[in-house]
Amino acid sequence: MANTFKVVTRASVDHSALDTIYTCPGSTTTVILGMTICNRTSSATDIDVQLSSDTGGSLSLIHI
Repeated sequence: MANTFKVVTRASVDHSALDTIYTCPGSTTTVILGMTICNRTSSATDIDVQLSSDTGGSLSLIHI
């Protein structure tokens, strides 16, 4: 089966709640090859990335 590569970008995200960036279509597998996060402010900030699965897999929270 052929691979279809996608580039998903978001100019700004909600800073007070989780914000969905990408949802995998049905009958599809998604592999995240890389992720770049940019802090556009002059002060340090904490970043939380949440990857979730509705197939019974475990929920992952990455704190950077």
